[in-house]
Amino acid sequence: MEKTIQVDTAPMVTIWVHGTKGTARMLPLKAVQHFFECLPGLNHYTLLAPEYHHRKMAEMLNKEDPAQFPLEHFYLFGWEGILSFQEREKAANDLHHQIIELIEHYRLTYGSAPCLRIITHSHGGNVVLNLARLNNDHTYTIDELVLLACPVQIATATLAQEKMFKAIVHLFSKADIFQIIDMQGLYRNMDKAPLFSQRRFFSADNMVQISLKKGCRPLAHVEFLLARFLQALPTILTRARLLYKDASQLHQMHDMDIKK
Repeated sequence: MEKTIQVDTAPMVTIWVHGTKGTARMLPLKAVQHFFECLPGLNHYTLLAPEYHHRKMAEMLNKEDPAQFPLEHFYLFGWEGILSFQEREKAANDLHHQIIELIEHYRLTYGSAPCLRIITHSHGGNVVLNLARLNNDHTYTIDELVLLACPVQIATATLAQEKMFKAIVHLFSKADIFQIIDMQGLYRNMDKAPLFSQRRFFSADNMVQISLKKGCRPLAHVEFLLARFLQALPTILTRARLLYKDASQLHQMHDMDIKK
């Protein structure tokens, strides 16, 4: 019988969800594969080999703030990464069921359900927003959803306001062309959507939106995956939570320099 570990507070689980993997398909080089690829499904970060970048990202976040990002509770979710509404919906369905299994594992192991933080890059954000369509009975809630450079699309944008997402931090860059280049208006049944993806969500009571820059310039899309940003992320999130606690800040757009 598996032993239950009694804890004073519910563990905070972090799940990282990657974005579209177009670059990895166009450049099938080992270094590129190691940068973008993840194991399929929801896995503890240690199951990914040490040379893979997503494992290194978990370790970088832990090194910067071990209390906020304990490695014991850090997971990676891998999906096909194809630029498709249907693929993102399929990935959301897989993630939904695996989150339920993970919660049950924590109940058996720690005696309580975990708190859930999900960090997403690019279209990984739209994968997670699709969870709101599947979690109708509120089997679980996402305590904190961190969207990094998420393409804002009419198909999923309003899902961010669902109650299952307790708090959302949306981080983006005003000069990130890859955030908006997915032409949602050309998809089937999307004739009423803007041609390109959008940069910002409509303001909501559960969301803080922050435009990031590095010194005098905005961040590039890939920089949300690089060491300089990851080293700054724990501090960015701490500052974002302070904004979130002030209701007057929720419906404003904020700017932040990751160098400060």
